[in-house]
Amino acid sequence: MLKRCLLLVCFGLLLIPAFAVFAQQPPDTIGVVLADLSKQVGKTIAVTDLDNWSFSGEIFPDTSLGCPQAGKAYAQVQTSGVQFILIYQGVSYDYRVSADKNIIVLCSSTGVTPPCPPPDDVAYLPPRLAVGNQGRVVTTGIPNNIRQQPGSSSQLLGEIPPGATFNVSGGPSCSTLDKIVWWKVDYNGISGWTAEGKDKDYWIEPLTLTGTPIPPPNQPQAITPANAAQVKTLADLQNPKGAAAVSANGQMLALIIDSGVQIIKIDGVSVVTTLTTGVGVQPTSVAFDPLGRFLVIGDNQGNLRTWLIGADGTLSDGVQFVGHSGSVNTLAINAAGTLIASGSTSGAVYLWDVGTGTLLNTLSNLAVPVTFIQFSQNSMVLIASGPQGNVIAWGIPTSAG
Repeated sequence: MLKRCLLLVCFGLLLIPAFAVFAQQPPDTIGVVLADLSKQVGKTIAVTDLDNWSFSGEIFPDTSLGCPQAGKAYAQVQTSGVQFILIYQGVSYDYRVSADKNIIVLCSSTGVTPPCPPPDDVAYLPPRLAVGNQGRVVTTGIPNNIRQQPGSSSQLLGEIPPGATFNVSGGPSCSTLDKIVWWKVDYNGISGWTAEGKDKDYWIEPLTLTGTPIPPPNQPQAITPANAAQVKTLADLQNPKGAAAVSANGQMLALIIDSGVQIIKIDGVSVVTTLTTGVGVQPTSVAFDPLGRFLVIGDNQGNLRTWLIGADGTLSDGVQFVGHSGSVNTLAINAAGTLIASGSTSGAVYLWDVGTGTLLNTLSNLAVPVTFIQFSQNSMVLIASGPQGNVIAWGIPTSAG
């Protein structure tokens, strides 16, 4: 049981309620937490970017800060620190950090932001803008309001006159009652949210009518029926181990080589970095997070490790996963990027928590090595197959009656 202390004693502050509001000032330890969260999501995050946050002072019984990981030893000394609950884009991150900032632990991350707009809800206008592009208020319309949060009842910050252009910096976000898609925009020194339209009327429009992001020079475009005939070779690389993965943004390849894993930038086919392994350790599988935040690598010793992807494409050490039996033959990551499934030569399938490295479940129906594993797009079903053609599907059964 953790011993709680008053923040007045630990940090010279008054005790803060369970969920703080933005007007309150967190302790300075939030700086290292926000820096780590920025690595997790691949962009710089400030307190004002969070949906909500809270913190509480703690005296933890040891240096695990109340979140021990399997296979790790911790000094059995009482350690002062803070627990932060940060909610960003619908995902809750449970961080622990020591008062001296030397220890920081992402204990767990839960939740997922639903798609915007929901794929089966025809009440929303199909979004036409894209983050990183420019848009403008339609010239025949009226000024478009800029609000502090995505919703018609949020605080009004300003307005964009007809014909005026703006930069799209975030979104989309959907308000469910009025069925409106909102985009975060920057206009004339104001940063806030503006509505795309309602019913059949668009109030803002992309400067490129397709609404798709303008790719940087020499970067691949999305392959569609309209341009399928234009598909050409971007890279032709030697990969003796035959295993590779492509990043969510289509800019990087991860190739398994004899000495480890090589990260290749498709633009110019330049090597970003090479992750080397120890003697006798050979990577056997690799996968990128669907949200572009991390890379996971499995090897012939049953080890899994995540590598965090920075905004510039560089990698930093993430979480070690302990408890896998046999070589890690194949990997899959759910759509939210919160769960890893790994297939073993032993015939077992393992489910892991991405944030903590905790083994959540072992599925061992296959009597042969698992050679392929995949989540459905909605993450409701996990399938695995072996070399003899046998396929097993797992999911959460619905109750009868």
